[in-house]
Amino acid sequence: MRKILTLLIVVFVAISLQAQTSGTCGDNLNWSYNETTKTLTITGTGAMTDYAAAADRPWHTFRADVESIVVPDGLTNIGAYAFQGCKMVNFTIPESVTSIGNYAFYYCTALTAIDIPAGVTSIGNFAFRSSALVSVNLHEGLTSIGVAAFNGCKALTTINLPTGVTSLGEDVFGGCTALTNITIPGTLSTIPVRAFGNDTLLTTVVLSEGVTAIQYNAFSKCKRLSSINIPERLPVWLRVPLIQTMR
Repeated sequence: MRKILTLLIVVFVAISLQAQTSGTCGDNLNWSYNETTKTLTITGTGAMTDYAAAADRPWHTFRADVESIVVPDGLTNIGAYAFQGCKMVNFTIPESVTSIGNYAFYYCTALTAIDIPAGVTSIGNFAFRSSALVSVNLHEGLTSIGVAAFNGCKALTTINLPTGVTSLGEDVFGGCTALTNITIPGTLSTIPVRAFGNDTLLTTVVLSEGVTAIQYNAFSKCKRLSSINIPERLPVWLRVPLIQTMR
């Protein structure tokens, strides 16, 4: 009897240790992973779970193998840590999505382009940090971009900040060493700490008249920055520090 019980326990443990290839990822969302095609598919509608850490997402075991991700129309958010470290080359964000969670696409080293649809109002902290992005398309409707959201995207050459953006997090585009120019919309009043720090190829910055504050080291180590207009509303006491931070 003991032998049979021991065998049953061993079998149960072995089954438990096998990686699950399907399950839930929200109240009305399901996921499945095809090991042959290396495709992660999410179906259903509504909100995806915001995970507390990358290891909490149910497909974490397959993260380094995933080459394609399919998400449904009707998805309302990309959960925190959802696709961190996945190897997909392309990703389509549905028009129904309104927010992108913290670390959602962090260190996606094969993802080179992303279109953020007009319905997205916020991009979370570290959302695309250290990804392989070359181009990002942002649309009006976006209001906030979190701390270090695109930090360390070393291949990113251009970024369009649409009218309507009112908040940028610290270090948001820092270390984007291929970025050459940026236009700040009039809806943004404050450029935060190290927002473009160490963007070593940045040459041109256009500041709209809505800018009234530029925080510490916003453009630090931007040694090639040769053209920057000074808005008339920018206080005089900020103008000299602005030039100094570029050195």
